[in-house]
Amino acid sequence: MHRRIPRPLLLLLLCCCAQAAAADGIRLLEDQRALGELEIVDVNLPFGDVLVEDGEPGIVRATLSIECDRASEKCPQRAERIELVFASKKNRLIVEVKGAARASATGLALRLRVAAPPMQRLGIDLGAGDVSVRGLTGSVEVDVGVGDVEIVVPLADLRMVQIDTGIGVARLTTDLGEVRGSGVVRSGLTWSQSVGTAEIEVDTGIGDILVETQRLP
Repeated sequence: MHRRIPRPLLLLLLCCCAQAAAADGIRLLEDQRALGELEIVDVNLPFGDVLVEDGEPGIVRATLSIECDRASEKCPQRAERIELVFASKKNRLIVEVKGAARASATGLALRLRVAAPPMQRLGIDLGAGDVSVRGLTGSVEVDVGVGDVEIVVPLADLRMVQIDTGIGVARLTTDLGEVRGSGVVRSGLTWSQSVGTAEIEVDTGIGDILVETQRLP
């Protein structure tokens, strides 16, 4: 015979489990801002992985996950100093991670997830880590020191793609097949069509770049 756990006790147990998970080295920071008249969303962080996907019109939401390696004794102290900051400058809304210098990255894992309006123009500046952009139909500009970049964009919204990597592979896939960048040391390519308005520009020092176009049904 199985006894049903009383609801208050069940909620208490779930709360304790959540606290234990947070104490086990994971910290979550969340924030959001209304865009108003701002035209561009800039995402800046020194290291970590970034995912930008389509969200609600007029709102930008950000969630930063901070995880510590148990072997790093100083990591929890460094994690407590990290901030998720929103700021506005001219026509830009800036989503920035502060307090996380690349020199103190040992033991720290940052994952930033941003939901932005689908048609919003986007800029990403990342020192080291991987970038994924999905569901946006506006122009995207990405600059990564070390890391891979993957962008999926509807073909009908795309006007131009320009990608360049110092060491890595630059690729563009369309319904006609795949185009690879040329070059031994640097790999880059430029592609354009007469429809659409979005421009994709990606530059990495070291890393693979993939821009994938999708034809909507």
